[in-house]
Parts: sequence; structure tokens; C-alpha cells
Amino acid sequence: VLEEPWHLSYPFLLQYDDELWMIPESTGNRDVTLYKCVDFPGRWERHTTLLSGLELADATIVRHDGLNYLLGATRDGAAGYSDTLSLFHSERLFGPWIPCAANPVMVDRASARPAGNFVTINGQLWRPVQDCTHGYGCALGLAEVTELSPTSFRQVVRHIIRPGPLWPGRKLHTLNRCGRLELIDGTSIQPKVASLGMSSRAAVLQPAT
Repeated sequence: VLEEPWHLSYPFLLQYDDELWMIPESTGNRDVTLYKCVDFPGRWERHTTLLSGLELADATIVRHDGLNYLLGATRDGAAGYSDTLSLFHSERLFGPWIPCAANPVMVDRASARPAGNFVTINGQLWRPVQDCTHGYGCALGLAEVTELSPTSFRQVVRHIIRPGPLWPGRKLHTLNRCGRLELIDGTSIQPKVASLGMSSRAAVLQPAT
């Protein structure tokens, strides 16, 4: 639904002023850009740039205590995107976005990188996180946010989800909820099937005797 001359992924969606908005990851362009939905799901227009001049992966926004908070995995141009979390806040979605004075607010390969939209359960704020301890996509975590303000951020990881019998793959990426629907994505293991000749194919199709 969207094409740009740079890599796009992690299409973060949110509703604001009765409109649908999307922030895809665009670290290759060194910005965080907001797109407005013109005709769902196929038409989106570039609306404004929220942050520029930095590499910020998997931008995720949540409204908390009257402020909007934007969190994303940042890097200084040399390291990866999996271990450093930065925080910004703004009164309005369109900015200006002010960086937290304590940035980066977290350096932790096991729980820094965002993995989906925040959820509130029984009044408590939770954040899906990517656990990249043993490599990108090795697991997902569910972190309870214990402190979120313009000057600080704290969380405690309470649950870990790893690939296993119920996930036919080897990596996990994001976890999101929309009403009663929960969605998870990652990479699956696809068996490699060798090309079969006519005689082999015919043999395979014959019923057992």
C-alpha cells in the first residue's frame, strides 16, 4: 500500500482526530514520518515528519497522563537497533517532539526494541518488546511499564514468548491487539521441495497398495 525509495517495515497504526495514521519504519531515510490514510487500505499520503536526522527503528506512540510518548530503538550509526531505547514526548501527535533528557532511557538487548502497540490491562500499561539476546527475532517479551514521564522510563518484563510447538517458525517480531483480535508475526520455516521429474511425480501420486 506504500512505496518509497527506502526500506519500509513495522507499519505502526493509530487513530487521532477521527483519522487513521501510519508510521512505517524508515531508518534508511533517517526520519520518522507520519502518513495519513486517504482511502483504506490502499491510499496513504505523506503528512509530516515527526523526527529527522536520526535512525530510529520501530517507532511506537502511546498516550499516557495527558501526553503523547514516542519510543523507538536508536543507534549512533555503528551498532544495531536492538539494544538502545529512546523516548520523546509531545502534547500533540504532530509535534514538536521533545527528547527525554535521559536518552537513551534503556540499553538492554533483551527488552529495549519495541514489538507492537501498548495495551492497558486493568489500568496497567504494558509494552510488547523484542528479546534479541540470542539474535534478532529470538523471542518476544511483555513488559509492565512502571514509570513513564517526560524525564524517565522504567519497565519490568513479566512474560517471554519464544518460538515453539505452537509457532511453526524460528523467529518472532511483533504482537498487536485490535479489539478482540490479537496478531503475531515472525518468520516461518518453509520446507524446501526439490523439483520432481514426471516419473517421480507420477510415483508420488499413485495410491499406496
